[in-house]
Amino acid sequence: MSKHQIYKEALYSALECLEEAQGHALSGVLNIAFAGEYKELGRLYEVGEMLQIEPPAFEDTGDANIDLILKVIYEIDSVKERIRNLNGLECR
Repeated sequence: MSKHQIYKEALYSALECLEEAQGHALSGVLNIAFAGEYKELGRLYEVGEMLQIEPPAFEDTGDANIDLILKVIYEIDSVKERIRNLNGLECR
C-alpha cells in the first residue's frame, strides 16, 4: 500500500470517528430531551430502542444545553464535508 493510500485510509478512519462522535452527541441530546422537554415522549420508547430522529427535531426546544450540543453536531458535519472536499473523498 502506498503512502498516499495509507494517508487516504487514515482520513476515512478519522471521518468514521467523527461520525461516531456525532452519534454519541445525538444520544446525549435525546437523553437530555427525554429527561426534560420531551419527558412524556421518552416514556413511549424502551431503553435501547433505536430511534430515527435527526438533530433538527430538537432545534426549538429552548434548552440551552441541547442547543450547544447541536452546534457541535453541525460543526462536525461541516468538518467532515471540508475534509472530503479537500481530499477528494467520497462518502462510504
